[in-house]
This record gives sequence, structure tokens and C-alpha cells, in this order.
Amino acid sequence: MVEIEKLQHGENVENKENTKVEEFRSDFRVQADISTTTGSFSASAGFQRKIELLFVSLQNLTESQNNNAYTLNIPSSTVDGCITQSDRDSAVTTMRSMQRFYNFGSDTLAAAVYNLDRFISKVKIRKKYMSCVAAASFFLSSKMNEESEFYPSASDLAGLHRHSWKASDLKRMEKLILDKLDWNLYPAITSLAYLEKIYKILQLFNVSNSEINEEFFQSMVERSEICLNYTRCAKYSASTLALAISRQSLKEIGMSSSMNKFLLLNIQTVCQVSDQELFECQCAISHLLHMYDTQPATHPKCLPTPRIVPRPNLIKRPSIYGSPDLPTIEEVSSEIRDEPETPDSPCHVVEDLSIVPYYKFSAPKSCQSYCLLLDQCFCSGNALYMCKSKCNISIA
Repeated sequence: MVEIEKLQHGENVENKENTKVEEFRSDFRVQADISTTTGSFSASAGFQRKIELLFVSLQNLTESQNNNAYTLNIPSSTVDGCITQSDRDSAVTTMRSMQRFYNFGSDTLAAAVYNLDRFISKVKIRKKYMSCVAAASFFLSSKMNEESEFYPSASDLAGLHRHSWKASDLKRMEKLILDKLDWNLYPAITSLAYLEKIYKILQLFNVSNSEINEEFFQSMVERSEICLNYTRCAKYSASTLALAISRQSLKEIGMSSSMNKFLLLNIQTVCQVSDQELFECQCAISHLLHMYDTQPATHPKCLPTPRIVPRPNLIKRPSIYGSPDLPTIEEVSSEIRDEPETPDSPCHVVEDLSIVPYYKFSAPKSCQSYCLLLDQCFCSGNALYMCKSKCNISIA
């Protein structure tokens, strides 16, 4: 009897140590559900295996999310000079602008926002440091998700922010973020990671439907970026946000069939998202997307940049190296009057300027540019700039 009990106990232990695929089958009865909903697809073992692996990857992603959970509590009004919700939203808008400037992928932006929110949830940040924190989060994300020859340097990011901080400040902030996040940056548990898995599941079950395509996925990614730009949506977990966006997108294209609802219900069970949380998140993003489309004036603005103050005393100060070979660039007022051209100007390449289109380059007031090249140059259309006599510069 004792030996029989030991054998039975050993069999129970072996059953408990099955793979996660088998656990998922027993807990959520995926194999039986697939056979009832897919019909002819159930005969394909490869199809079932793909579905099981996708659900297992969702389960692993949810476990990582629970282990690295954080709460984004940011006050709506300023307390002791710390950042507010609008400051956080402006920082995300700045990172979106940098992502478009460098033409990086959506995963880079999603990871940057993920690192920023985790850091904000652990550290109280003053407003004057928010610009450097946003740039450092974007800097870290670009290193993790982009090729080494494409991600920007610290000096480039400092120049984009009009040198409101130095490159050395950015590197110190980068080290501080890494320390506070315990050097745990990968993998980034973002809504984009969940959307990729959900899209693959929906695509496998909707092979005959052409509306579940790459365009549909890109629309969900764009909605995800918009929602991450607002604190009232970013406070939800990545799985909840991805499920709400998926349900909203399927509803808008008229694909809320019983099979898709059943799939989303299984995904919700695996991701451990409650019905109340999902309902609140879907109401929030529905209202937010409507406001985003109808009222552009309410979009978050980029972080303010400091105004450049000209210092003529430093420009006129003599150099210890003597007089340079190049002429000194003098500062002039932003309002430059056009002077009549002289036909003997050495900078002209084309004699008949009537055939050359004139492009008026006007720098915005916030840039405070003092270069004469922007306001006084012609463009020949072949990357050749022909400048007026006052500018006295020609470049190809």
C-alpha cells in the first residue's frame, strides 16, 4: 500500500510539472474551444500549435508585467515645484517628436514612455529636469531598439533641446534612470507588445477577412501612441490598454463577431484583466480619441525650451589664437530688409534668376536664429543654394 501511494504521489508530481502549454490547455480548454469555433482549422495541428504558443507568450508577458508593476500617480496641480500630469504629457509629446525626427519605430517610443513612467513612479522630479529625463529615456530606448549607427548622440539630443542642458547632464541622468530601474529595461512590457500578440491571434482566425490586415494593425498602433500621450489612459496597465484598443478598433470596422468576442474574452482571461477595469479603460480611450480628433487645440504641447539670449560681449572678445581666417559672423536683428542685388555678385551661378523659384525660409520666432542664410538664399532645386550678395556664402 505504501509503495502504491508513493507511485501515485510521484504521478501527481509529474502532472504538476507539465509544460505551460499543457497547463494552458487544462485551465482554459483552448483545444476544445478551437475545435468548436474554427471548424476546418481544428484539423491542422500546426494551427493549434501557433495559437497555443501565442497564448503562452501572452501568459508570460502578463507574469512579467505583474512582477514589474508600477502605479502612475501624478498630481494634476503643482506640489513643491514637482511635475504635473500636463508636464508628463508634454514630455511624451516631445519624445514623439524626436521619434518622428529620427524616423524610429513605434517600439522605440513605447519603450521610452515605459521607462519614463516607471522612473516617474519612483522619483519625484522637478519641472526644470523634465526635459533631460525625457531625452534620457528616449536615449536609452533608442540604444535598446535601434541599430548603433542610427541612434543619436548625447550632443545631438542636447542640440535639439537648444542646449538647455549639456551632454554630460544627459549621461548623468541616464545613469540615474538605470540605477532607479535596477538596470531592468528589457523586455519593455508595453501595450504595443500586447497588440502584436492580439493582432496575430485575430489574423489567424480571420484569414478569409481582408479587413484584419497590416493597415488595421497600424491603426491600433497609432491609437496606442495617442493614448500613451495622456496620463488618464497611461495609468492603466499595458494589457488593459491593448485589450480596450483592440475592442474599440474591431467595433469601428464592424468586426465584433461572436468568434472575435470569444477570442478577446479568452485573451482577457489570460491577461488577468477585470471587467470593470476594461470597461473604464474603454470608456476613457473612446472619449479621448473623440476629443483628439475633434479638438486639436487640446493636444499636449512639447516641453518649453529656453530662449536664446544673445551675448555680444562674448562675440567681440578677442581670441587667444589671434585673428581667424574666416570673417566674423555678426548678429543682426530678426527683421532683415532685402537689398537690391548687384549683377556683379560672385555668388550668382544662374544669370536669369526669373526661372529659379524663390523659397522664403522664415525661422519661427522661438528659434531666434541670427543666420542670414535662411532668409536670403535662393534654391535651384538641385541642392544648390545661391545666396545674395549680403550673405556672401554659397554652399552645395
